[in-house]
Amino acid sequence: MIRGMGDDSKQSTLSVSNTTLTGIVGTAIALTTTGGTGTGAVTFTVTGTACSVSGASLNATAAATCIVKAKKAASSGWKETTSATKTFTFAAA
Repeated sequence: MIRGMGDDSKQSTLSVSNTTLTGIVGTAIALTTTGGTGTGAVTFTVTGTACSVSGASLNATAAATCIVKAKKAASSGWKETTSATKTFTFAAA
């Protein structure tokens, strides 16, 4: 198969790669990824009360459990891909 000829390939597995999964309320955790293929932009989504993500920074405004997923956009010859979820826990200071 020739990439870029209308039959895009599946990217390599994308993962949220953080090893530290705990943080303090009000102090951001920098989110990181490994894997994926091509030049597509990586974005993050988060679920959880008091959790938010801005760019690659995860924050919580109160003690919370935050579930994060990464998505790498399609790029020339590569399909979009999404990671499995990763759970982070924020504790009060």
